Amino acid sequence: MAEELLVPVTADDVAEHVYELYTSRAPPERTNLGYVARTRTVAVTVAVDAAWGRTTRTRRRPAAATAIELEVAQSLDLLNAPKGSTTGAVLWTVSPLLGEWLLTPGTALADLLRRPGQRIIELGAGSAGVLGGLLALGSRGGTYVATDVGVLLPLLRRNLAAVLEQLQNAIGAPAYVSDTVGGGGTDGVRVEAVELDWEAPGDSDAAAFGPWDVVVAADTVYNDFLVEPLVRTLRRLASPSTHVVLAMQLRTHDVVEAFLSEALDAGFALYNVPADLLTGQLQHGFAVYYARLTEDS
Repeated sequence: MAEELLVPVTADDVAEHVYELYTSRAPPERTNLGYVARTRTVAVTVAVDAAWGRTTRTRRRPAAATAIELEVAQSLDLLNAPKGSTTGAVLWTVSPLLGEWLLTPGTALADLLRRPGQRIIELGAGSAGVLGGLLALGSRGGTYVATDVGVLLPLLRRNLAAVLEQLQNAIGAPAYVSDTVGGGGTDGVRVEAVELDWEAPGDSDAAAFGPWDVVVAADTVYNDFLVEPLVRTLRRLASPSTHVVLAMQLRTHDVVEAFLSEALDAGFALYNVPADLLTGQLQHGFAVYYARLTEDS
């Protein structure tokens, strides 16, 4: 991993960093908060190197990216519920963008997903399963666990199975789902979807699948009330050898600043991925961070 290419963020420069972030990567005018569409089904196109579909682990030159359309179901009922509504009921823009970027050969963090047998957990996975399906491609022979609140799990499991099937049909991806979602495979990935409430992380079964090599979270920094529970959960799941990748849409700068400060206080070393190392759509309106727990935290 090209950690030396990333920009360190320290407690002394959080405010300045956030100011520069919003100045240089100002979000474009948007018609919504960042969801792809408020429809019963939604389709997005991702570009994936066909090498991820190979069943062998031999290295070779990257193949030309294959454009794959992924279609998933959404729940407008859960999104609009008068009580217990959840933003995870729809697909958010940054999720497929992050997955596509992480699978692009040569990008700053791409090597994180090219190690056989990885154990990857996603926080706040929502119900779409798009990022999860893409992450599963990078955990050949390993484990990918998607987590969110319990009400989203039935739809998440169905969408994960659908996304993995679509990837298999498009590039022959050896990504299989386990008992909680579907079948299994020797060269595939064990894919699970389990409940993990950040306000009660100790009640989750997720810990049984660890320890974690990679923790990923997309668009989970949007509400100041959730900052402390999110960081506490990251702290619980990570060790000094765990790689943490976070992507977020730039909305309220105060919430981003609060999250970065909280993570630093919790013992994480934080690095921002410069815009010129991101793919085009991620360069404006979004930010990607890499984090590691310090040895003495």
